[in-house]
Amino acid sequence: MAASVRDLWTKKNPDKTSRTTRVHSARWGIGKRWQVVWAEQGVPVSETFTTRDAAEEFAAGVVVKQTEGTWITKDKKAVTLADMWDLWIPTKSDKARSTRDAYRSTWKRIDKKFGARPCHTLTRAEISTWIAALTTTKGVKPGEEPRPLGDAAKRLTGIVMKALLDLAAEERVILHNPMKSKDLPTQKPSERRYLTVEEVDRLFAAADELDKAAADREREDQEPDADGPIDEDEPADPRIRTAVELLVRTGVRPGEAFGFRVGDLSPSRGRLRVQRDVDDLGGVDTTKTHRHRDVPVGGEFLLDLETFVEDRDREAWLLPATADGHVWTASRWRTVWDHLCAASGITGVTTYELRHTAASLAIHSGANPYTVARMLGHSDVATTLNYYGHLWDQELDTLPARMDEHMAAERARFAARRDREAKKRGRRGDEDVGGDGLRAV
Repeated sequence: MAASVRDLWTKKNPDKTSRTTRVHSARWGIGKRWQVVWAEQGVPVSETFTTRDAAEEFAAGVVVKQTEGTWITKDKKAVTLADMWDLWIPTKSDKARSTRDAYRSTWKRIDKKFGARPCHTLTRAEISTWIAALTTTKGVKPGEEPRPLGDAAKRLTGIVMKALLDLAAEERVILHNPMKSKDLPTQKPSERRYLTVEEVDRLFAAADELDKAAADREREDQEPDADGPIDEDEPADPRIRTAVELLVRTGVRPGEAFGFRVGDLSPSRGRLRVQRDVDDLGGVDTTKTHRHRDVPVGGEFLLDLETFVEDRDREAWLLPATADGHVWTASRWRTVWDHLCAASGITGVTTYELRHTAASLAIHSGANPYTVARMLGHSDVATTLNYYGHLWDQELDTLPARMDEHMAAERARFAARRDREAKKRGRRGDEDVGGDGLRAV
């Protein structure tokens, strides 16, 4: 069915004897006058216009685009970005809970601006301008101006927006995605703090003090039992110290550390098995990459860890927040971390800096990129090099001396081999000469 233009304000004159072919219809002067009618999947659809020229131009476009296969049907022109979100978010059920939560938080920002907008009305310039100007009131004091949204949040906003429009293009809601990959905001490399060994030791000392204070409080709350008085000399349960040391030595993410169970420790192998994560509220979730991995533990820390979990159930939390075994939550740990930083005099760092510190310690201990990637749970070595490649660059300073040592060792090995061959030839010569000094024939 070709597109046709109809005049809604007039109709055929029912008087066949009249020379006037069209007369006013019941809609004369009401609404838009000109209607374009065309077929979509065998069903007539229409759209009205104020002028005949606009209607005829639209009708011509319908015919051309239907012939070229580029026509978007009228029903799909009504599809909004919110409709695309409802289709898209269920496909992310395999992602970690923290990732899905980040998507939902980002969608709230997008929904407020574009959720009700039909997808075909969104333009590249409008989206890019909006993302660049995004602000937030988080962390802003009352009366102060909103601050610019961080690069990471802007980039995630662009990623979600582009994904929704990609889906719209796949579903033929729009002809093509107006956003390009190069439109995504760039995220500047974040500044990473690598704690020195001296700073780490100060954190350990502060953790010991917090553990001791917690033990004192628990003893004050404890009722003496019938078997005797409370033992005042009983050592403190090193819950905080163990948590901090495990984060520094293994480089696991905080959620992964608090998700360890006693059964994940294998003392004979010197390994901890990363199998789960806990979210900010202490709920169990999958790991960020959905993969399990082993991280190494050894030396004195492994012995301390064995003692720490002795006689505890395999399903108990390896790093409990309380004496009765409750899991750490973000708010509970944040309070502890603030006390640790204040007591140790270390400012401007988050718990995640312990992961960076672990990577730094491993690299400066001689670990290669593949080993560090396995320890940190990166999906590939490229990620590790992207984050920590500059730390291997520092090893260049020691390379000339190591090359000299290697070359000296090779020269010594070569000389030793020549000396050994010379001695062998000397012994063979002695054997060939008889006791009378004559060479045997």
